[in-house]
Amino acid sequence: MGVVYRACREGDIRPIPRISDLSAAGELKTMDIQYIGEKIFLEEIGVTGEVWVAKGVHKNIYAHELDRTSVSLPVWSKKERVVDFLQNALLVGPKYEPASVPLDTFTNAWLSNKMMAISELQLNPDGKSPRVLCYTSEEFQTTQKAN
Repeated sequence: MGVVYRACREGDIRPIPRISDLSAAGELKTMDIQYIGEKIFLEEIGVTGEVWVAKGVHKNIYAHELDRTSVSLPVWSKKERVVDFLQNALLVGPKYEPASVPLDTFTNAWLSNKMMAISELQLNPDGKSPRVLCYTSEEFQTTQKAN
């Protein structure tokens, strides 16, 4: 089963598009922008070995409550992307700053910790659009095991 893309706030669910990389003439076909966003995110975290989160002044982590038992956690592949998000999102309340988390710690400790209740990850949200590329925690862990 492929990664599910959805607008986290709108519930629009679409599966990964299945496309061949080359046309009959040998030209590269246009790839779905969501697929490209996923590839960029995974490549960038693979190179740096870290993900970025928005950490508050009280050591809290910025997340969206999905229900009473789980959260959707925005994660970024670069510090600059967190900074852009924090400028664009116009968050009310305590200040947040970019904080890096080693990829191994994030995958094996944070996502496995039932007390953190992270059920969904928002990949590189920009703070401008309500639409964002999402992974379930299990899907993310599967991609990391494959790499």
